[in-house]
Parts: sequence; structure tokens; C-alpha cells
Amino acid sequence: DKVQRLDELGFVWDARTAWWEQGFASLKGYKEEDGDCLVSTAAKYEGYPLGSWVKEQRSGKVEGRLAPERVRRLDDLGFVWDVNSFSWEQGFASLKAYKEDDGDSFVSTAANYQGYPLGSWGKEQRSGKVAGRLAPEKVRALGDLGIVWEGNWYSWGQCLYYIRAYNK
Repeated sequence: DKVQRLDELGFVWDARTAWWEQGFASLKGYKEEDGDCLVSTAAKYEGYPLGSWVKEQRSGKVEGRLAPERVRRLDDLGFVWDVNSFSWEQGFASLKAYKEDDGDSFVSTAANYQGYPLGSWGKEQRSGKVAGRLAPEKVRALGDLGIVWEGNWYSWGQCLYYIRAYNK
């Protein structure tokens, strides 16, 4: 009788599952509003500590504590497991689109391309390469795309080209 009465009140018997489902519902709502699942660790969604929940999902997957069914549901939603890789791929795709539109891969550090801070991303890649923090496959991919590693020399060469063309 007591169990039935508690059920009628909507009593939560499995708090962990209820917590997970609440987080998942919050993430779905966030994605509907924001368009992606890239949630900062400090983010709240309608009062729910979504950033903490997202962080827990990432660490749960890495540590093997997250059930495969939950991983699948998060994957289906477009969950971002590795923020750094996701951000790098966003920048690379933006640079690739910029090159298709502009014809080269030289982007000033202040450039903003289609709402993406491409200039600061490019600067980050250059400084990462100089400091040895940029993975060789990323250096190679950017090189294949024709990124200009030495911006000052490139600008000087472009000016020289236009001066010569103008003087002909």
C-alpha cells in the first residue's frame, strides 16, 4: 500500500537514473536553443548544473563507468566528448572554407570569418607550432591547406608582388 501511494506521488526510486535523465533532458533543451552540445563546465540550463553533468559524462566514458546505452544516446544527440579536438576541427573547417572563398590561407590575426574567430585560431596554431605543442598531423594538415606559418614574411612578399605588378 505504501509503495503504491509513493508511486502515485511520483516518488523516484532510482535517483541516479532520474539524475541522468534530467541531465539528458537539459542537454536536449540546451541543444535546441544553442544548436550544439558544446557546454562549458560552468553552464547552467534552466537552473540545472548542466556543465557539471556534462563533465561527469565525459569522465564517466573515459573511466568506463558510463553505460554503452547512455554513450549511444549522447552520440545520437551530437555530444562533444573531446572539446579540444572539436574546437580544432571547427577552426580547420573554417580555414578550409576561407581558402575556398578567398583563394589563400593567409588570415590576419583580427579576422573573423562567418562568425568564427579564424584569425585568433590561426595565431594559436602558429604559436603552437613554434612551441612544439601542435601535433605533427595537424602541422601537416595545415601545411597541405597552405597555411602561412610566417605571417610577416607573407605580408611582405604580397606587398612586393603588388608593387612589382603596379610598376609594370
